[in-house]
Amino acid sequence: MRNLAEVLTGLRLDAGLSQGVVAQAAGISRPYLSAIEAGHRTPSVEVLARLAAALGGDLSLRVYPGTGPALRDHLQVAMTEALLVLAAPSWRVRLEVPIPAPARGYADLVLHDPARRQAVVTEVHSQLRRLEQQLRWGQAKAEAIATSLPAGTQMCRLLLLRSTDTNRRLVAHDPHVFAAAFPAPAADIYDALRHATGQWPGDALLWATVERRRATIMRTPPRGIRVGRWARGRIRAWAYTGVTDRRMGRCDPPRPGPQRTGPRPIRSWHSRSASRASGARRSAPARSTSST
Repeated sequence: MRNLAEVLTGLRLDAGLSQGVVAQAAGISRPYLSAIEAGHRTPSVEVLARLAAALGGDLSLRVYPGTGPALRDHLQVAMTEALLVLAAPSWRVRLEVPIPAPARGYADLVLHDPARRQAVVTEVHSQLRRLEQQLRWGQAKAEAIATSLPAGTQMCRLLLLRSTDTNRRLVAHDPHVFAAAFPAPAADIYDALRHATGQWPGDALLWATVERRRATIMRTPPRGIRVGRWARGRIRAWAYTGVTDRRMGRCDPPRPGPQRTGPRPIRSWHSRSASRASGARRSAPARSTSST
């Protein structure tokens, strides 16, 4: 407010106007304007607009975009709790980590293992609204946090997503985009998070289910989602050569083996019954006859 008071005072003095004239034009009292210029009172936006108009200035307000909202959704809290329960004790956990400049905002969760020199910037979302914004924010957060860690630390990203119809449709609609951003298999990430052995497999996408405010981390993606099941190359091959299993709602690679070329013969109920009767007669033991 000191800067605002100095700006208002400077504009008034440059215009050669007294406090009484400016206060009358703005519809406020002179003591109130004097307190504003002294920094003792905080004017409302409406009063600032009237003062700016009286002094011939322009008032502008701006909210700068950050890197995502703070953790406040009860679904996100439940998912974060489940992730922390799953994580091995060797992971050091930091919640709501501030992002250093030049980026802004907070990271939902940062997992750090100093012994293995690994760090994972984790974002928890119950609903994914804008994919391109999420990818941009995630990359900016990882790069900014990497500057505050020891040199040589492996920095990776993890997106924990709630398994809903909307989120599943979004991932299934752009599988190559998600596979390029999160190429590591979900099962490998789950095991690395739980057992903390070996190197972290890379950037990945994990899913969680939430029922009655209790979340469960899924080791494999939901049915119908191929991102995170295979490596990126296998997803590419599946997209061009896969066949759809409509009954199960999934798409699997074609299986080798002989294929039936002609129509399948249709056997009526009478022919099946006659076949079973003839088989029974052939398998029955022959009865011996003796003369009396």
